Amino acid sequence: MFLWFAAALVFFVFNTLFLAILNGKKEILRYVTANIAGSQFSLVVTATMAVRIGIYGALVALAIYQSLSFFVTFALVVRADWFRRSHLLGRIDTGVAKNLAKFTLMALTSSLCVPVSHIIIRNHLGDTLGWEFAGYWDAMRGSVSPSSCA
Repeated sequence: MFLWFAAALVFFVFNTLFLAILNGKKEILRYVTANIAGSQFSLVVTATMAVRIGIYGALVALAIYQSLSFFVTFALVVRADWFRRSHLLGRIDTGVAKNLAKFTLMALTSSLCVPVSHIIIRNHLGDTLGWEFAGYWDAMRGSVSPSSCA
């Protein structure tokens, strides 16, 4: 399943890229059409695999279903008047790349510091007050902010 998912991940990323381009170009009708048609295509393929292959087909379909909509999205984007393949491949604007690198550094810093600080606090609470209290703190922190990870 992991190999199927790894192979399909490329298509998932490109589908997300093309959907973002459609959204950025304010092509709302194509954006919605791509989402709906991609979901329907994925549903048909998933159901077919589950029925014909059984549990293995269902598991493979679960691993790749989000990537299947890439083909529908790509077909819709290629038909757009403004789409040129040369726009996807070209020179990198160094000024824009430097500005994006700053945001990447900020995102990496916060994605590392927050979980590490929570682990340090939990370990300190476990060592000083006991692991039961550390568990209570961890549970309370999880109920306040479910998106946090530590």
